[in-house]
Amino acid sequence: MRIKIVLWGCFICTGFLPSAAQTRVYLSVGTNVNTEFIAEPNLNLGLTNNSFSTGSYTTDYSWGKFPRVDLTIEKRFFGPYYWLTGIKLNQSGYDYAESVYTSNLRNTYLSVPLLLRLNLNNANTVYIDLGIMENYLLYANLKESFLQQTDQQNIAPHLSRFSTSFYFELGFAFRRWGFAYFSQLKSFGSSSDFSNEWGLNQNRSLFLLYYQNFHFQSNGLKITCRIR
Repeated sequence: MRIKIVLWGCFICTGFLPSAAQTRVYLSVGTNVNTEFIAEPNLNLGLTNNSFSTGSYTTDYSWGKFPRVDLTIEKRFFGPYYWLTGIKLNQSGYDYAESVYTSNLRNTYLSVPLLLRLNLNNANTVYIDLGIMENYLLYANLKESFLQQTDQQNIAPHLSRFSTSFYFELGFAFRRWGFAYFSQLKSFGSSSDFSNEWGLNQNRSLFLLYYQNFHFQSNGLKITCRIR
């Protein structure tokens, strides 16, 4: 219901904006280069990674680990100001490994941006986007292992499906092509207790012990092509 309201809101808003001649459509591909997973711990696991004992974990800088694809619709509001909406398919997660223990999470989101764009000097070369994204969790693959014991499954039914994040983007365009730096902040979520359905003992599951309430922060780069 919530995602339907957001999509109808995007449709209504864009419907009252200027003519189709002022509309552009962009296709982008990119990656979250760095993702930070911040959580409220239930207890201290006593693992050697200090970042976990403080309630956060930052992945190593890695290209292509968390890919994303964006379809963006831009409509001019007035002067150098534009409305942006569209669809984004993106990932967040973490990878953790001890000598006898591993925990890996991949969350896949379908996101609808509601952004304001400033086209500097209205020159179509430098732009700044700022606003929010409404996210729907499509899939969440959790894999954990302890010694010879392993479990892996889609835990999305046990996580909060909807979240809101703040979004910032700085982009540079050269005719039809461009590239951009983006930062996505505070995509909130929470998890429920599914220990009875998880193959590992609860005391050996990083996710079950540690991540009841969490949010992701990510930043990265993408390449953009104007297709209309």
